[in-house]
Amino acid sequence: MADAPQFITISKLDAARRQLETAILLYFHEGDPVSIHTLACAAHEVIRDFNKATGGKRTMTEEIEDLIKPQMLREYRSTLKKAQNFFKHHRKGQERDTVDLVPHYTQVIILDACYTYRRLTRERLAILATFEN
Repeated sequence: MADAPQFITISKLDAARRQLETAILLYFHEGDPVSIHTLACAAHEVIRDFNKATGGKRTMTEEIEDLIKPQMLREYRSTLKKAQNFFKHHRKGQERDTVDLVPHYTQVIILDACYTYRRLTRERLAILATFEN
């Protein structure tokens, strides 16, 4: 067996693409919903932040926020991020806590990440295009 490389140089956007592709593969193979959601959210966050930093067009999820009453926006964002934060953070006293994962949220996050990634890179990757259709 060949020796594994000591390190791999990966950009933020490349890492996000890899996470997104893996989330989509798991999704189509009916993989673990927690893993799919976690990967999709991580990819989406990086892609969204990169898009914002480079002055890209507003994302689909940002446009959806325009439809939410301003006084409800904080609660809306909290609801969407609840599962994501639950899966990646732990605080003392949360040992028995649970969260309701809504698979539809994951699908929206993946779709938005696909659209935004394509706009940013002008790449039409087959697996992302398959999910978009």
